[in-house]
Amino acid sequence: MKKRIAIPLLEAVFLTVSLVVAVGFLASRSWFGAGDLASFTFWSVILSLLIIPIAFLLGRLLTRLGSVLRIFLAVISGALLGYLATMLVWMMLGPWFGAFSFPVFYCWLAGAIMACVTATLIAQKNEPNRVGGGI
Repeated sequence: MKKRIAIPLLEAVFLTVSLVVAVGFLASRSWFGAGDLASFTFWSVILSLLIIPIAFLLGRLLTRLGSVLRIFLAVISGALLGYLATMLVWMMLGPWFGAFSFPVFYCWLAGAIMACVTATLIAQKNEPNRVGGGI
């Protein structure tokens, strides 16, 4: 898949997964904090501009590994990216970060993990088949 198509696809995956997890949290709490969804979406778009290029490059770098190890490392790197992205917003907002009414960390964590796994699968699809591909 070409870079022109892959980057917007990864953006959509990150934003969709993050928003679905956020809406799930809101629905489980009788929509308490639904007003935070707009600011959450704003910060999610900003974070996606940082996370997606890194996920795309990681996906391409991991193509040399075996499929199980590749997916495992994509999940680990996605979790690390989600954590670092949350810490970045926390540092930028300071004490106002606590104003979110739902746990945004889990939302961005899930979105980053899915973006990294999707990037790895896209890169894997573009690689030619190898003989004896490893683990």
